[in-house]
Amino acid sequence: MKKVAINEIAVEEARLAHPLAKAVAAKGVIVPVVLGVKRNANGLYPILDGRRRVLASIKAGLPNVPAVFLDGGAEITLMLHATRRNNPVSELKAVRSLMKQGMSEPQIASAGYMAVQRIRKLAKLNRLEPEIAARVEKGEVSPTVAFEIAAYLPKETQRKLAGEEKITAPLVKEYRSAGKGQDALVGLNVIQQHQPATMDEMLAQLSVETLQAISSELPAESRFTIWQAKLGQAIQVLTLEMPVRMKA
Repeated sequence: MKKVAINEIAVEEARLAHPLAKAVAAKGVIVPVVLGVKRNANGLYPILDGRRRVLASIKAGLPNVPAVFLDGGAEITLMLHATRRNNPVSELKAVRSLMKQGMSEPQIASAGYMAVQRIRKLAKLNRLEPEIAARVEKGEVSPTVAFEIAAYLPKETQRKLAGEEKITAPLVKEYRSAGKGQDALVGLNVIQQHQPATMDEMLAQLSVETLQAISSELPAESRFTIWQAKLGQAIQVLTLEMPVRMKA
């Protein structure tokens, strides 16, 4: 373990939980962060684990943090998140990190820490509003409730739900009922009401690999231009965007 200057660490902007910042300011960083051995294109060390601790240190005005270095391979990235099995947003971030490195679903699964089915289930959380996803990651919303929100509540309803002090299963059911989002339910509820889902909603349920396979099979003709654009957009959403602005 060694002290590493914060200006040598790759950090993305994010909202920071004030309680953690205050704790770090008072006692410093107790648990070392985990950094990748290889610096990125900007000459900075990538964070494999402990991003919130680094952000809290920045907020507290600390010049450096205790850190350990690991080879940031797929096994390490997934292993660090395996202990957070009850935190699906954290798992999703690990998967996204690997996909940004060019790994496919089967390649990630072959690392031995996560099945393809689990990866595809986590992808459904892309439907979560950033505020909701942040609370899931903090442990304020249970995984079961998180998946229910992603499957049934549209964005507008999720934004209203985010304003609630506590988000529980009974509360989500209330929002699914008449008067609180019933007009735009997605997923299985849409099917149950015999309302056709939009093409964007259907594409959002598919995995990156499936979308890429469909795209590769489309003829290179002008009449398929719109389809290619929609597929490209869906792939970009699943592989590049995170549902949380803090992205930690």
